Amino acid sequence: MFLSVCPVFAAATGMSFERSWMMYDDEKKSAAAPFLINFFLYPGLGNYFVGGYFTGTMLLVGYFYSSGLMINASSESEFSLGANGVMLTWIIGMITAFTDTDAYNRKLKKKYGLVASIKPTYDVQGVMLALEKEF
Repeated sequence: MFLSVCPVFAAATGMSFERSWMMYDDEKKSAAAPFLINFFLYPGLGNYFVGGYFTGTMLLVGYFYSSGLMINASSESEFSLGANGVMLTWIIGMITAFTDTDAYNRKLKKKYGLVASIKPTYDVQGVMLALEKEF
């Protein structure tokens, strides 16, 4: 069995590493702004800040549907269902602020060619197996 591990740096942009890193550092976003927007305003608005349009839209739809169900409730069970929906969308908004920010920053790293990977290659009885891990 043969094992080779080599780190690969993808410089797809033609810029130097330092220049790519500076551009990435200028454009990357922190999760604090979307988190605070989702916390103090409507859940889902902060996701728009980092490009999570689908997630933000689903959270806003869920929040307003649950709010309407809670406000126009004709029974205690409808009110509790709406209240639970509002709390659930609010909590999910706090979590997705971090996941959407991480996805935005990962896409930005790929854009500037700052993705490093390790690609171990195995040769087992003439069959080549390669696995790649990006970080």
